[in-house]
Amino acid sequence: MTESVGARGSPRAPVSVIITVLNEALHIERCIESLRWADEVFVVDGGSTDDTVGLAQSKGAAVVSHPWLGYGAQKNWALRNLPLANDWVLFLDADEVVTPDLGREIAHVVERSGNAHDAYFLNRRMIFLGKWLRHVWWYPDRTVRLVRRSAGGAFEDRSVHERWVSPGPVGGLGVDLIHENLKPLHEYAERLNRYSTLEALEILRWHWASKSGDIRPSFSGNWAERRRALKLRVWYRLPFRPFLRFLWMWFFRLGFLDGSEGWIFTKLHLCYELLIDIKVREFRRRRGDATYFQYIGTCLPGTREIVASLAECWKT
Repeated sequence: MTESVGARGSPRAPVSVIITVLNEALHIERCIESLRWADEVFVVDGGSTDDTVGLAQSKGAAVVSHPWLGYGAQKNWALRNLPLANDWVLFLDADEVVTPDLGREIAHVVERSGNAHDAYFLNRRMIFLGKWLRHVWWYPDRTVRLVRRSAGGAFEDRSVHERWVSPGPVGGLGVDLIHENLKPLHEYAERLNRYSTLEALEILRWHWASKSGDIRPSFSGNWAERRRALKLRVWYRLPFRPFLRFLWMWFFRLGFLDGSEGWIFTKLHLCYELLIDIKVREFRRRRGDATYFQYIGTCLPGTREIVASLAECWKT
């Protein structure tokens, strides 16, 4: 496997790459092709009905099938159960690409002796409709993807927008990770619709059970804790959030400099904020309706755990 994934004649970095997928035939080959510098590549398939598995195998990746548990839970399962050969692990989505420069930077930091960091932030560069969104997107959108598994960290218990919880210091890499989804816009809209349901459920879990993930919301904490506090304690309490999102994206972030692509992206995310508000209102009206929420847990993979936690909250 590693011979076909790694570049022949050149040493490979001691990194195990985990790509969690579900129906990613359009992206998986491109993603794996960008990983020839890595020692091994695992694709964890959550039940794809397209040709994702066959394409990944044809590129030399090891494919493991496991029912989809949710974004963070699927990654944690892979970290605990895959026969990983290396201590350093890189997590990727199928629509992401590691550039040669980023591959070299990763190789440098994992091979450096005396490395005091247990994980690294990566900056994500969003390409939307072929254009780099420098302004309207959350660039640099720092997210932990490179981790040292012996340090004992894990992705938090959150159904969407999960973050890595590291027990030790976290560093940062300088070269961007490319995020470019090639699927048609109707699928992007479907994903935002799905994310809005998950985010609405997380808001209710925060209101009803004082829990939403494992990152402690704190304005005096680290960057991730401050961001979570702003999101849960301020942002989701504000009225007219879609309008405020427009002001923030289009004027404060100078999103108009991203042209028509930025305007399309902005409108989609205004709808996303509106959907969250509508669904929170809907779910509050159905509080205690176990059959209704069980239906959501059945129809939307990865929500059964949060639905179960809400049900426990209603009993108290």
